[in-house]
Amino acid sequence: MTHPTPPRLVPSASSLMNRRGEYRIRNAADSPAVTEILLYDEIGEDPWFGTGVSAKQFTEDLQAVDTEEIHLRINSPGGNVFEGITMLNALRRHDSKVTVFVDGLAASAASLVAMGGDQIVMSRNAEMMIHDAWGVAIGNAEEMQRMADDLGRASDNIASAYADRAGGTVNQWRKAMTAETWYSDKEAVSAGLADRVEPSKTVSDKAKAKFNLSLFAYAGRAEAPAPILPAEPPEPTITEEEGSAMPDTLAKVRERLGLSAESDESAILAALETALDDPEAEETDPEAEPEEDEVTEVVADGTERIESDVLASLRLDGPRCPQSAARRAPGGTRQRGHP
Repeated sequence: MTHPTPPRLVPSASSLMNRRGEYRIRNAADSPAVTEILLYDEIGEDPWFGTGVSAKQFTEDLQAVDTEEIHLRINSPGGNVFEGITMLNALRRHDSKVTVFVDGLAASAASLVAMGGDQIVMSRNAEMMIHDAWGVAIGNAEEMQRMADDLGRASDNIASAYADRAGGTVNQWRKAMTAETWYSDKEAVSAGLADRVEPSKTVSDKAKAKFNLSLFAYAGRAEAPAPILPAEPPEPTITEEEGSAMPDTLAKVRERLGLSAESDESAILAALETALDDPEAEETDPEAEPEEDEVTEVVADGTERIESDVLASLRLDGPRCPQSAARRAPGGTRQRGHP
């Protein structure tokens, strides 16, 4: 008989916490329109030691909040995967604007909960950590493989939350998770996992020291290598100087197309398509010789013009025609175009 444990992002609370954490909900001191939630504990309740915050308790408390804004302040080493996903979705569903503040540490499942904020703010000197799900199983190879598959699916699910927030692909985030990646306050922003660093008082390292991080591969950002940034860099933006030449260019295009100065981009595109689709439009050969200017021919009164090919035919037929021969006899006269 085997007893696999649900996937977790950290071992049990008793091994990671030196003392009981703190979880409470209160009105913000500076604004009655803001509810402040302190999540300074493990994600998910430990049935043996009574530590941690259950998703059930968190969701029920969150549903009772009806203020315009919620400030969720996190300092947690993580916890159970599915408890974290439940908290994440509870934050996503809430009607209030949710701002997540990472006060000290958002590691493992706590970083997953943080992704539920409409805005994520790193307090100065705070850290964030992501890694693959952990689990324990007892049994044969088949049972171990089943647990490995479960952990893989759970980790892919977690990676998709990071990708939704920060960009990049699930595979890219899995690579960062497998390496157990730690981010400083600014590095979390660069990775897209947070929006900004809070310009406030420095967070004391004592806030993070309450957790025993020795069971992680690295006991904090200071001992970890440079973080992996899976998300694609943002698209380059055109500065005001770089875009300053655009009005002059558009003005020249309007002039060439015969459009008024008030014509917008849609009108310009329509005129370009019409010009390109016009079958009678002739392409200009840059190597072609310029055509000579037309000269107006002055014709005397009583003179009739005939086409050159008709004239050539008359000249060929002339010798065979008696009337023509008579007209060309000495003393005869002939006026072009008259028999």
